[in-house]
Amino acid sequence: MKIVSILIICILCFLPACGFKLYSKEKLPPQLHTLYLQSDNPYGQFETDLKHSFKTMGINFTDLQKQAPITLKIINTNFSHDNLNAVSSSQATVYNFTYNVTFNLLDSHSKPIISSQTVKSDRTLTLNPNEVIDANPEVDTLKQEMQRELIFKILNRLSSKNAWRVLKVVHKKHETISKSITTTSKK
Repeated sequence: MKIVSILIICILCFLPACGFKLYSKEKLPPQLHTLYLQSDNPYGQFETDLKHSFKTMGINFTDLQKQAPITLKIINTNFSHDNLNAVSSSQATVYNFTYNVTFNLLDSHSKPIISSQTVKSDRTLTLNPNEVIDANPEVDTLKQEMQRELIFKILNRLSSKNAWRVLKVVHKKHETISKSITTTSKK
């Protein structure tokens, strides 16, 4: 029992070293605790998984853009592959998969706060000569893994010091404008 406890403690100590982070909404700037998700494919697999991951952290999504202070706009998602060795039909085939997601943040007036950024994930898959790529369950698993990686990369970008700084400036600017409008309307 003692060895198991020591093993668990060692694993927990080494997880941060390999890049593993537990995310909660406190890791994100407060302005991102309520979001609107804008996408050309709002019910796509990536968007659905992104929303689910953010919701498990305690992030709220609004149904209307005007109800959220910030919009997370998914500009583009692209999952593709190429065949790296189309030499012979009797050899194993190596496929290189690439998944790109481009996103940005918009303020309540649909003006960019954080310019467009692209996160990328690459994987390689080797299939036997008799395996068909379109019917292979490994491709779906690979795609899901890549999506999770991209969601964490987006979270990393949104929780960065730069994002905190930019959102703080935007928040102060909006507070100043709101005070100015309130003061003007009272006169």
